[in-house]
Amino acid sequence: MSGERDHIVQVPPFFFFLRIAQAVLTLVVFILACYGLSFSTWVFGGNGYALFVSLASFVILGYYLLTTLKFPSAYNRWAVLVLECFAVIWWLACWADLAAWAAAYSTWFVFDDFDNSFENRAKSYRDAMAAGAGIGALNWVLWVVTLVTYGIFLHRHRNSGAPDRYGQAWTSGSGPMGGKDSGLEGGQQQQYPMYAGPGTQQQDYAQQGYQNTSLH
Repeated sequence: MSGERDHIVQVPPFFFFLRIAQAVLTLVVFILACYGLSFSTWVFGGNGYALFVSLASFVILGYYLLTTLKFPSAYNRWAVLVLECFAVIWWLACWADLAAWAAAYSTWFVFDDFDNSFENRAKSYRDAMAAGAGIGALNWVLWVVTLVTYGIFLHRHRNSGAPDRYGQAWTSGSGPMGGKDSGLEGGQQQQYPMYAGPGTQQQDYAQQGYQNTSLH
């Protein structure tokens, strides 16, 4: 029988700090997108998609942190990998979309003939979307790093013979007791004395005592 956390892919300690950084950057993009939507709802394309990506990222981060820290029975390594891939694609489209909308703002509201107050407001919202694009690009890089890191350690996890699901046993010749993870060469397993129960052990001691008395 395996341990309760043997099926969880073991990642380096810095992975947790990357998750925290992703959460912080996602929150910043979410706030900037809300600020952009307060200007005009017809620009929902860039800011609205940023809201979707931010909320989806919170769900992904929440699932990973809760299942690895609190509810290991709900952890699925393939679900984590698929969600990581989706996050990378979503954030790539998110920051590119925000950058395109920021450029469109520059064309429509800066060079056209609008009153100064409206133009100043447009500039502030354009700057907010431009900032969201830059922070979103940084967040996308972090998601790429976590995807690559997780993929590498998932591959090692599979090769080690670790269980696939919660409560599943290690495969034969693998795990902490011997084989691939024990450091033995040639897939050898460590040999341990057999123990069938208290009665057997007492019988062995009785037989040894009988043999010693017979020699005398």
